[in-house]
Amino acid sequence: MPAHAQERLFDIPAQPAVRAIPELARQAQVQIVAPARDLAGINTPAIKGRMDVREALRRLIAGTPLRVGSDDGNVITLRSARPEASVGNGMVRGRVFNTVTGEYLRNAEIRVEGTPITVYSEDNGEFRLSNIPPGEATIVVKYTGLQTERLIATVSPREVATLDVALRAPTFAGSSTDDGSAITVTARREGQAAAIMERRAATNAKTVVAADNYGLLTMGDVGEFMKQMPGISLDYTEVDATAVRIGGLDPKYSTFTTDGARMATATSNNNNGRQNSFEQMSITGIESIELNNTLTARMDADAPGGAINLRSKYAFQLKKC
Repeated sequence: MPAHAQERLFDIPAQPAVRAIPELARQAQVQIVAPARDLAGINTPAIKGRMDVREALRRLIAGTPLRVGSDDGNVITLRSARPEASVGNGMVRGRVFNTVTGEYLRNAEIRVEGTPITVYSEDNGEFRLSNIPPGEATIVVKYTGLQTERLIATVSPREVATLDVALRAPTFAGSSTDDGSAITVTARREGQAAAIMERRAATNAKTVVAADNYGLLTMGDVGEFMKQMPGISLDYTEVDATAVRIGGLDPKYSTFTTDGARMATATSNNNNGRQNSFEQMSITGIESIELNNTLTARMDADAPGGAINLRSKYAFQLKKC
């Protein structure tokens, strides 16, 4: 007999539908499918007493735009009868530029003020904001170490507005350039700002440390650099770092990659294992190091400890010879 034909005892308080629907499904021991966007902003009444599942669901969605889309006896699908909000909405796209370095920014946070719409810029600084109501929208752009920008975009129905953003260095109270003095920049370390923004945008638990974070302290040794990273401990042979442990696990339970490609595992002290050696690496050609404590679908699944990815510098980051 279908589950919805059985009487059950329900006790569901009045609350938003996004919580009430899963609670009814749990108490009824049935599967109810409803897109989260259809439940947004909908409140349901309290349901209490013994009744069959179909009657309980009917009472729960009464007076709301929710309707039963399908019911095969095992899975109940709900749909919203209100007009689709996204019809007639517009889009904003553009690029985020760093005026300090002269480069387009990756992982800058772009948000439509007053809404949950948030995206992060891509490798070439491009971004795209979708489903924005027509009218003037305030676009807020943030990036660690740079000034936050607030710009107004005029959005038309079913149109694409273009908005390019230039982020500048922060200004400080009391600073002035009226005295005509010149400031010469002899070095820069913006890598850690990029690492922080990447961690914010990441879908997994990860730590990103820029190679320029410690300057020349490591003398080009990846092992000496990595001992500064949280969650990592090193094995030493005399004074040389030979292996890395993530969360205290054996080195064979973690993997090393370079730009996502698996590194060879043959080492001078462990030819039969999967352990990598720091003799294979040099910090001089590395832009940043990623410590992935949890894996994503694009990573090999044989590293329960975690995965360490060395990201190479591109040509314009290398010093002139």
